[in-house]
Amino acid sequence: MTRCTICKRESWELSLVDVSQLMDISALNICQGCEKAINNALKLKKFMKYIKDEDLRDKYTALLMKLCKLGTDNYKGEECVRLLEAPAGRRKHHSHSGGLLEHINQMIQIAFVIYGQYTSPFSRILNKGDIVIGCFIHDLHKSYCTFIRDEKSNNALFRYANDNKYMSSEMESLKILIDHGIGLTEDQMNSLFMAEGGWSDLACTRQPLGMSKLAVLVHIADLYSSHVLKK
Repeated sequence: MTRCTICKRESWELSLVDVSQLMDISALNICQGCEKAINNALKLKKFMKYIKDEDLRDKYTALLMKLCKLGTDNYKGEECVRLLEAPAGRRKHHSHSGGLLEHINQMIQIAFVIYGQYTSPFSRILNKGDIVIGCFIHDLHKSYCTFIRDEKSNNALFRYANDNKYMSSEMESLKILIDHGIGLTEDQMNSLFMAEGGWSDLACTRQPLGMSKLAVLVHIADLYSSHVLKK
């Protein structure tokens, strides 16, 4: 058995995969799960072409490629996995390696379907580029500062980093964007803070007010992906 270059797990079936569109490396010897993550990252990169502003599109693409770098990030004193490995959650949905990328792409596709069928409510308010941005940033913090490989657990591949946050998840995501010179429109900011899956259960008493149409669209896509398409 040989270890996968990305997830470091041993496997009998590794393939040499072209990663030149994401990294400064031509190819990597990786497992099937990580090959799927590479394909999802490339798919997300294609979705970013919908961002109309060229400078903004380049910044988001550069951020995506940076988050896809190999290795881990030392955050809160622990080694957190990056985007290619990151799950969307520890147990509830898309908890496998690369699950976050799969979840983001599902959200974009779901939101595109709704937007395509009912375009008029969004006319002159948002476009497909806004949808891609809203879905990409909604759990951005999970791409580098949330999950750690869990070698001891029999039930989960990852565990959460030490819960000693000095800022909320949304603020961590916002800080990533600011650090990379990316600003948000008012609607995109509203979406980042209001399209939150944590209050999505019908029994929840928290009632957010003033959700933008982008926030609603991102939230619906998040719910459908996490509750219906969950894996």
